[in-house]
Amino acid sequence: MNFLPFSILMESSPLDWIPAIAGSLLVLCLYVIVISALEGAVLNWFKWDTLPRSILAAVMVNFVSNFLCGLLLVFLQQELLIWLLVAFPLCILVEGSLLSLLQKGKTRLTWIGVLVSNQLSFLILVLPVYYFGQIR
Repeated sequence: MNFLPFSILMESSPLDWIPAIAGSLLVLCLYVIVISALEGAVLNWFKWDTLPRSILAAVMVNFVSNFLCGLLLVFLQQELLIWLLVAFPLCILVEGSLLSLLQKGKTRLTWIGVLVSNQLSFLILVLPVYYFGQIR
C-alpha cells in the first residue's frame, strides 16, 4: 500500500499537484482541529487549564507532533503497523514535553492528560483510519 505515489508525481507537472496538496492540507487541518478539541477537552477535564487555553495548547502541540509523525510516515509508509507503534509514543513524548513547558507546576496532570487524550484520539481516529485503509 503506497500512500505517496512518487512515480505519478514525477510523471505530472507541478500544477497538477495543487488539488492534491490543497486537499491533503485541508484534511490535515480538520484532523488537527478534531484531535485538538478532543485533547483540549480531556486536558480541561483534568483541570489543566481553562477550556480555551487547553484547546489552544492542544492545537499548538498537535501541529508539532503531527508534523513529526507525518515525516515518520513518509519513511515508514510501507510499514504502517510499525509506524503506529512508533508514532503513538512519539506523540505522547512530544506533546507531554511541550505541554509541560507551557504549564509548569502541573507536570503530573499534564502527563496523565496527554496519556488519556492520546489513547482516545488514537482509538477514535487513527486506528479506524488504519483499519479501513487495510481493507481492499
